[in-house]
Amino acid sequence: MGLLTRSVIVLILTLFLSGHALACWCLEGGGPACQEAWKTGVDAIFLGRVVKIDRIQGDLGMPAGAASRTSTGKFNRVTFEIEEVYRGDSSKTLQVLTAGDEGGCGYSFENGETYLVFAASHETQLTVSLCSATRPAKYATADIAYLQSLPTLAAGSRVYGNLMRYTFDLNFKPKFEPSIMDHYRPPEEEYEAMMPMEGVSILVRAVDGEHQTVVDGNGTWNVERLPAGPYEIFVELPKKLLLFPSSGMRGELSPKGCSLVELRAASNGQIRGHINSEVPLSQYYLAQVGIFRAENFEIDLIRPFREVFPDRETGNYEFRALPPGRYFVAVLLDQHAAYDAAVFYPGVESLKSAKVFTLGDGESLSEIDFKIGRPKFRGRPTCCEFKIRVPKTN
Repeated sequence: MGLLTRSVIVLILTLFLSGHALACWCLEGGGPACQEAWKTGVDAIFLGRVVKIDRIQGDLGMPAGAASRTSTGKFNRVTFEIEEVYRGDSSKTLQVLTAGDEGGCGYSFENGETYLVFAASHETQLTVSLCSATRPAKYATADIAYLQSLPTLAAGSRVYGNLMRYTFDLNFKPKFEPSIMDHYRPPEEEYEAMMPMEGVSILVRAVDGEHQTVVDGNGTWNVERLPAGPYEIFVELPKKLLLFPSSGMRGELSPKGCSLVELRAASNGQIRGHINSEVPLSQYYLAQVGIFRAENFEIDLIRPFREVFPDRETGNYEFRALPPGRYFVAVLLDQHAAYDAAVFYPGVESLKSAKVFTLGDGESLSEIDFKIGRPKFRGRPTCCEFKIRVPKTN
């Protein structure tokens, strides 16, 4: 749900401290062609097969839509044999430049592979980044069909998407293990437990007024024949649910464009409290509050079900969007890149003595407060010591 795990945070800190730059971080891109083709900076769109890749010295600068990048001092010049051109130069061969590695937001083209390419103009050259909508043609069938239809496509825009509710079903078996390094992922329902929010009302306010639709049995919704211009989306959810809107809740539609909006909802269970620590939280390398599901066979201290950083000045913390279930709550204090103390509510280090909280659907629990003394340094634990068997409870 957008919360970084401790292992990812430590990885990021390690990269900073070791002098290595972070990998490419994209703020946008990757949407359908009817959305991406109309963005500023998309100067060429074509379908082509890679016939040559040359390694060249140089620096392309910050690519559009990237929040961070590595300046490698090298880039690739990629030559394409063109099959179809939808925008820009209609030559039989075209060359694009891209950063020399993914850390610099470079796109990893492969010789012989056919791609749908979205390129930007940089001085007199075309450039492509990992943050563009570029993708292998085998993953772009619908995009290619849309681009081919543009000359005869009637003016009119659409806003569409889906609305799914996270269920956090403990019996769910994912078919895919997501990673922060993924370029292409299957539909989210293949690796997250969720269900369609059938019957929920979606309202789209556009230049010509309001348009109402309802989420169908597959969780999808669609509003067509909208005029170009600004739009805004409103969703009517039960009070016990929290909506996770995407970046497309409001935006601007092009005459033949679209906006794909993937909406997520979850039970808005809440747990909040305060940490009173003899050692100021600001003196810890990491100080976190973690929640662990009591239904699990064992818990891993470095992989809580959810975790938040308490306010280091006030000690206050808050969890939101928790599904109904039974939980342990713990304060995790770390001074040496390995947990020195895990204090479970109501202030015990033994999981057998910890209190189990039963949280109802959309229920809120408050004043889950901790009083923390000075932790004893136990040395760096081994991998297995991070895991604790969950005691049987009635």
